[in-house]
Amino acid sequence: RAETHFRDGPRRQSFRKSNAHPWRRANLNLFSIAWLKERLADDIDAASVQATLAEWSATAITDALKRHAGDVRTLLVCGGGAHNRHLMQRLAALGDLDVRGTQTEGVDPDYVEALAFAWLASVRLAGASGAIPEATGARRAAVLGAVYLPPV
Repeated sequence: RAETHFRDGPRRQSFRKSNAHPWRRANLNLFSIAWLKERLADDIDAASVQATLAEWSATAITDALKRHAGDVRTLLVCGGGAHNRHLMQRLAALGDLDVRGTQTEGVDPDYVEALAFAWLASVRLAGASGAIPEATGARRAAVLGAVYLPPV
């Protein structure tokens, strides 16, 4: 299995506090070439590194879904992952899920982030909350960002 290339196994590395909301980001400072080299077995080829990281990603995602959204049966994937057939297959297999790109719902997987920022801009301009506690884990609803207009 790909994940055996990690010295300490993929599940042994903790990226977030166990009680953290699942949508909170992992500490991105943890991820670097140095971090990866510390954890990989010696003399591993590039293809095995990629397979290992794909397996680790699929495992982390499906474990989080089982823990926080156990009744989910369909996973819509956006961004680069939606173009990675191997990752999509591993997500489906590990999570016993129907895994599809967001294009199946009419949204190009490469446009989801842009659409999210467009939505955030629209709610900001409307003076509405972009931090919805039930959806984001924020402590309270809040209008996000600022609008800076050029001098007239």
